[in-house]
Amino acid sequence: QRTLPVKQIRQYFIQVEKDISSPEKIMARALKIADRKIISLEHKNEVLQLELEEARKQTDYLDLILQTKDMLTTTQIAQDYGMSANKFNQILKQVGIQRKVNGQWILYTKYQGKGYIASRTFDYVGKDNKVHSKITTVWTQLGRRFIYEKLKDNDIYPLIEQVELF
Repeated sequence: QRTLPVKQIRQYFIQVEKDISSPEKIMARALKIADRKIISLEHKNEVLQLELEEARKQTDYLDLILQTKDMLTTTQIAQDYGMSANKFNQILKQVGIQRKVNGQWILYTKYQGKGYIASRTFDYVGKDNKVHSKITTVWTQLGRRFIYEKLKDNDIYPLIEQVELF
């Protein structure tokens, strides 16, 4: 009597194995796996599309900026960040980009000679009613991009991106 149930159990498992191994069952399982994979990939694609759109917005902004050939004052760049030139210069000092020497903001040595800035000399009438000259630092478009990247590394963004981030 013991062998009868063992035979039945054995035959049951043989039948289950045949059912599982049938081409139809294998295809059905493969289709379920493929369907799950498709859904997963569609979701990943949606996420990547959103990330791409955000990257395009930033790229469009940078392309627009880099098309300008003129030099920019710190005041002009600071305006992009909603700051005064004084506050902006202090931030650039804090993040290690520049320091003040004889009244002029100068890049630290590791950033000099990379085409980020130029110096301009301008004349002004002093309190003594005499004409004096002063040197000021102006930024190239390459310098503007450099500032953008350095400040972004420090979680400081231009106003146009602050709206999108928050």
